[in-house]
Amino acid sequence: MKPFIKSFLTIIFLSILVISCKKDEKQLIYEKGINPVLTTDNTGTVSLAKVNSANDALTLFWTNPEYVLNTGISSQGVSYNIEMRKHGDNSYVSFAVVNSGLQKTFNQGDINGFLTKDLPSGGLNVPSDKPVVVDIRVTSFLGSQTALNATNLSSAPFTVTFDKPYNIDPDLWVVGDATTAGWTNTPPASQKLAYDRASKTFSITMALSGGSSIEGFKFLTTSGAWQPQWGVPNTSVSPGTLGTFALAVNPGNASDPNAIKVPSNGTYTLVVDLINKKVTISQ
Repeated sequence: MKPFIKSFLTIIFLSILVISCKKDEKQLIYEKGINPVLTTDNTGTVSLAKVNSANDALTLFWTNPEYVLNTGISSQGVSYNIEMRKHGDNSYVSFAVVNSGLQKTFNQGDINGFLTKDLPSGGLNVPSDKPVVVDIRVTSFLGSQTALNATNLSSAPFTVTFDKPYNIDPDLWVVGDATTAGWTNTPPASQKLAYDRASKTFSITMALSGGSSIEGFKFLTTSGAWQPQWGVPNTSVSPGTLGTFALAVNPGNASDPNAIKVPSNGTYTLVVDLINKKVTISQ
């Protein structure tokens, strides 16, 4: 009976120990915090320019929300979500999350990329080349931020005007003796193709010259440089017809592709897909 009694007493002791430990545990409960106050070093109009993309545009400062838990002032790491919206809109869009510190500097490229990026990609989708007024706020939180996180505390917003966000869409120009400007690596704006973000294709409708004496046209992605240069593969005959044709590129370390022809003088629509390397020519 002694071994049995000894085992029984051991079980009772362990049970008491577990209960005692559970009583000693103290669940952390969020009690309160102070909405952060957001300020900036630049409350006027902030200029944006592609050539200055690496230059500082804006520094944001905010106060500590001083979270208090039932155990006292929180020692947990506080994160901060910088949010923006077009002035007057209802919903904010997250611009950046700062996991420590009470300030953050953004350069012109950071700001411009967010402003001009489309909504599905997490931007504000503002038009380029015209000023835009934006509301900025900071939301502090503990843990992982969700819409229902009880620790979310947002600052009052302030308004900033960004002067002329610049276009970050890729560029493409058509050049060649089939065009008005001829063979030049600095083609006029009228020969720049429009870019569609949804399909990621370029398009233009313009007058082109055809005929046996015309070499044709090619595409350039950088104004002022002959490469990268897009045309039809050297192994194929320049089409001179309507339809969809494969494209080839000299990125700068290969042979230039052939020019592309059209059947005759006229107005043509060109749709270019550089991802899938094809051009569609129609009238």
